[in-house]
Amino acid sequence: MNSLQTFIAHTPQFPLSQYINCLWYIKGKLPYNREKILPTGTIELIFNLGSPYKLIDKVDPGKFALNKNSWICGLQTEYIISESHGNTNALGVSFKPGGAYPFFKFPLSELNNRVVDMDLIWGSLAEELREKLAETKLLNDKFKLLENALLEKLKADLYGLEIIQYAVDNIIHPNGFRTIKDLSTEIGYSQKHLINQFHKTVGVSPKILARVFKFLKVLNAINPARQINWAEIAYECDYYDQAHFNKDFLAFSGLNPTTYLKLRKENLPENLKAGPHENFVPIC
Repeated sequence: MNSLQTFIAHTPQFPLSQYINCLWYIKGKLPYNREKILPTGTIELIFNLGSPYKLIDKVDPGKFALNKNSWICGLQTEYIISESHGNTNALGVSFKPGGAYPFFKFPLSELNNRVVDMDLIWGSLAEELREKLAETKLLNDKFKLLENALLEKLKADLYGLEIIQYAVDNIIHPNGFRTIKDLSTEIGYSQKHLINQFHKTVGVSPKILARVFKFLKVLNAINPARQINWAEIAYECDYYDQAHFNKDFLAFSGLNPTTYLKLRKENLPENLKAGPHENFVPIC
């Protein structure tokens, strides 16, 4: 993610590619210790091969949970605060919205805004897989090992997932304004059933998912290397007015837009200020 760190993304084979954005590997050291991780619209599975991470309590920054081995970050509608001391060395899985469900056998709403140790979900398999990943020397072999493990887990009931994925795609990449009612009518679901299926397979309601991706559109529109016109960005990202824009920005990031921009400018290396890491905000 910076000149001291290596980040490599790997597209998995079919059928994993239907459900997963990428497998990724990161190694190195950040130029800061603590960062806010803003919502990404994804669920992330992480196998840690390096130093532990601290998940900082937002109310009392002196309190923290320690993430050492492997964990899963549910779909976030709030920021989390992570702290790393030492070298990062980790492999991860970035699931598409709705893509994590086939690998787990419970409603994904149970993971919302949570970071959960994988041994609570996969039992001893999680640690066995992490140890094998640590012992495997070549990165391509690590990715292959992780792919094979995921293929073994791809046994959940997939009936109806194509319909939900169609709905998700229409929310993430809307073609004109459409209400949830319009979408549910098109796919032949009642609004209640559509919402229930989203809570089960995506983790949040269609309305919340739409808000998260509208916020991500805002982050993608911000170029810290250029003069920012916040009113223009709000309009381009389909906000009715500046007040709604500011309210959503604060709700998802815990920051106002000006402070967000200031932190990125002050704490990121030059090559990242206008880079693709807008969900990661260094704070100290």
